[in-house]
Amino acid sequence: MSGWSLADVGEVYRAAWCPRTDAYADWSVQGEHWYAVREELTVARILDGLRKVRPPVSAYMDDREGNTHVPAVDFDRDDGLDLGLRLARVIDADGGHAYVERSRRGCHVWMTTEVLPGETVRRALRYWLGRVDREAAKDPKVEVMPMAVQRGPETVGHSLRLPLMPHQRTGERHPLCDPDGKPIGGTLGETMMAVVDTPGAVVRAAAEKVKVGVTEITVPPWARHPQREGGDVIAILQEHGVQRAAPGRTVRCPLHEDGSASMTISRDSERVWCHAPHCDAYNDGRGLGAGQLARALAGVPSRG
Repeated sequence: MSGWSLADVGEVYRAAWCPRTDAYADWSVQGEHWYAVREELTVARILDGLRKVRPPVSAYMDDREGNTHVPAVDFDRDDGLDLGLRLARVIDADGGHAYVERSRRGCHVWMTTEVLPGETVRRALRYWLGRVDREAAKDPKVEVMPMAVQRGPETVGHSLRLPLMPHQRTGERHPLCDPDGKPIGGTLGETMMAVVDTPGAVVRAAAEKVKVGVTEITVPPWARHPQREGGDVIAILQEHGVQRAAPGRTVRCPLHEDGSASMTISRDSERVWCHAPHCDAYNDGRGLGAGQLARALAGVPSRG
């Protein structure tokens, strides 16, 4: 991108990695959690995050209609980097292009493609994951993006820290790598020049193999949890005995022995955060959405 300004590269970055730009997730340094910002995700805000002038940015991984052009997988486990590289090689073998970014524990796998229904992207990613490791495909610490969720016009879905953004706590950043683990570029401009879109036909073909049963990938119970209008998280918590669950309230967390209230429910009833760092609902400060909460609670006895 010789001759391009940083702002020009930022425009390319935003177009490549941000399925939705009318809202984004910002990091609260004081509260140590991600929160929704319902305003335009500007190039200036992205560049401030990349340069550590302001906290990093997470993008919501599908648009208001549930479509996306950015398939991604978040591996939040100790062997996540190995699994991510193996996933990238499987996708590469099928004619796609996937890029692996190391994270504090595991990695993020990123792709770009044409705009597709979120369900098509999820099916494709589950198919490829199943070829890598069937058990990992069912692990709550392996998150396929965009996540399955039914939501209203004022809600925002699930976010993921954007590529090359420094980690919100450590400040560390890692390059995008090819399936062999080699960085694809040095500067931001060089990296964006090296990113190649995966043809939509490759994604649709992988999704169809799940649909017609070429592979026996089963959808885990948490992914089939019925989505309820205007309060998915509330209903799930109440099913597990948290009768005081309400928008904006802090309640006892059903995922661990909780001597005092430690789980906060977002005001739009779409997300929860547990303030105990050892809890799955802490999730590196990101908390859990409805589907994530349902799968985390699968098998946990109700305390009602």
